[in-house]
Amino acid sequence: MQQILTAKFRILPDEQYHQLLHDTMKSYSDACSYVSGRVAAEKSPVNEYAIRGLCYEDIRNVFHLPSQMTQSVIKNVVTAYKSVRTNQERYPEKYKKKKKREAEGKEDEPIVPVFRSPQLSLVWNRDYSIVWNKGKTERLFSVNTLNGRIKVRFFTKAMEWAFAEGARFGTAKLVYKHGKFFLHVAVTVEMPDPPILSSDTTNVVGIDRGIRFLTVSYDGKKTSFASGAEVKKKRAHYKKLRQDLQKRKTRSARRRIRAMGQRENRWMNDVDHCLSKTLICSYPEGTLFVLEDLTGIRSETERVKTGDRYVSVR
Repeated sequence: MQQILTAKFRILPDEQYHQLLHDTMKSYSDACSYVSGRVAAEKSPVNEYAIRGLCYEDIRNVFHLPSQMTQSVIKNVVTAYKSVRTNQERYPEKYKKKKKREAEGKEDEPIVPVFRSPQLSLVWNRDYSIVWNKGKTERLFSVNTLNGRIKVRFFTKAMEWAFAEGARFGTAKLVYKHGKFFLHVAVTVEMPDPPILSSDTTNVVGIDRGIRFLTVSYDGKKTSFASGAEVKKKRAHYKKLRQDLQKRKTRSARRRIRAMGQRENRWMNDVDHCLSKTLICSYPEGTLFVLEDLTGIRSETERVKTGDRYVSVR
């Protein structure tokens, strides 16, 4: 069975290439916002052919992006508009203003996607590739930039599976977060068939996620509960501390909030990892875990009162 997984590499550019990568990403995101605004202003059809005729030359001349990145900008904008339209149709309750304007007979104001964060979508073997250095002792990340191709080191720890035999790299996204570069790559890998597709299923366990109890699992004989009391208490502490810092409105308080947010995220990721590993180790090999249907969970969360929404999201 083939499965697409996301490999996350930290890119390690030296001082010479750090600013060049950042400038390329900034130019790419600015180009996406520019194209998105042109599409809305001129009411252009949202398809690659129409947008290419409208903005291709401007993207090349104003933002100085290579041809393949220019094509990626157009595809990125089309995808963003299609996502907005799909969400409007799937979750109409989120767009009450639109309904109100239609009831009043006013023209609806289109939602225009804006690309604020520096980012860069890359196509395998066109915009980026993974190559060996001259001595073939280390893999390097080769990427196209505003000033041509560059090769930089990257961190592969815990991601060696992405280079296994038969693995295929696909579209990637380069992001910039907290002064660091990260490459998120879609990798197609060969995986063994899950128990549901074979005759090796020995046990079936249903799992329900919640707030009071992080998980409730049932295997047909007994029900197991994982208490969420400690998680609720610690998250309440972080929330109170964040509110106190926000009231101060100082630069040091804002730095403290950013650092605290990352610490909380790492702690929650560790809790989820430990919980999932405990579930796996508690049942014999060949167990099939069945999760509840989480379709539309984000929209359901947004229906919760604003004051209680933080508790509902993990």
